[in-house]
Amino acid sequence: MEKALLIQPIESIPTETLTLPIEPALSTETKISTEPTLIEESVAIERPELGIYSASLSTANTLFIPSLQDRKGVAQEVGVALRIFQPFGIMQAQSQTTNTKRLNNLWIRSEGRHQQINDTHAQLKTQSNSYVFQLGKDLVQWVEQKVARFSFGVMAGYGESRSNTHSSLSHYNAEGMLRGYSFGVYGLGGANTVDNTGLYVDTWLMYSLFNNTVSGEGLASEQYKLKGITSSIEAGYTLKLAENTTKNIAYFIQPSVQLIWMGIKPDIHYEANGTEVKGIGDGNIQSRVGIRLLINGVNVQSTDKNSLFYSYIEANWNHNSKDFGVSANGVISTQKGKKDTGELKFGIEGQLNNQLNIWGNVGYQIGSHGYHDSILMLGVNYPF
Repeated sequence: MEKALLIQPIESIPTETLTLPIEPALSTETKISTEPTLIEESVAIERPELGIYSASLSTANTLFIPSLQDRKGVAQEVGVALRIFQPFGIMQAQSQTTNTKRLNNLWIRSEGRHQQINDTHAQLKTQSNSYVFQLGKDLVQWVEQKVARFSFGVMAGYGESRSNTHSSLSHYNAEGMLRGYSFGVYGLGGANTVDNTGLYVDTWLMYSLFNNTVSGEGLASEQYKLKGITSSIEAGYTLKLAENTTKNIAYFIQPSVQLIWMGIKPDIHYEANGTEVKGIGDGNIQSRVGIRLLINGVNVQSTDKNSLFYSYIEANWNHNSKDFGVSANGVISTQKGKKDTGELKFGIEGQLNNQLNIWGNVGYQIGSHGYHDSILMLGVNYPF
């Protein structure tokens, strides 16, 4: 029986009874709403240890990857034993005696860097401080006057990195310590022109071994090894732009490209809690395209006419084919911001005499997602 709602008559409403059906509490018909429904997506909280695993893999693959300029100074690229200016015997080619003497040379470089990077989901912020020490020695050197020059040598290095990762969601932290060694060979070939211009090609092959420790809050420390091979080929061309013989200054421009293959990776690691940890990103190919503007001159303050100086500014674009990261029981976290980066460097070098070369540079690298990297490098080359 249908229920009725009685409304008393008032002056503005006709004085009859209004019968209104009362709907039941539950309708026997299903009603489908066409209005969009907002569903809040759940966000998985990543452990900060994942940021350390990713940073360690990235650092292991990039710690020992110098350019030719980093390894032996800009003077090597434009002919350290050739002089730029006629008044000081600069346009004479190397003699066989000089070549033999320079076989007993030793180069050393030291580099420190501070890096900050975020992960895929912007949960984990990782900061790393790295240090590397490398040295090497030419074993074979051959020079064809006014035609070409070639050298072959060996190198070794030690490096370490300390990292800290903070989670913006859980507010937990994790720390990591990476230590490792590298051993490799290198070869350099290029034009040996009178004015030090022309093409050069540099290549190296290196094996590296690292020990890594990951420490999370309230968790047992995890230790594991990373190892593998990295290799590089670099080519550049030195072109003289201008020369001021009165002031004994020359200006050069040098475009260059470098390809680096990164094959360092960890073994599959099982944490104390049973979590399976795998590295992501090994086999990455890093490409660099750069250009350097170089000023070369004689140190007029020195009484040694073999004393030269170099200063330069360099811009590079770097591209990585893969992102470094980690998979922990299938949960994937990768670094973001290093796919494409820009870099700017300022450097100086002094050839103090026939026996000593010292160089250094400062650089800054920037990418997307808050990535940035500050670099300081010093090097010395000593023939004995």
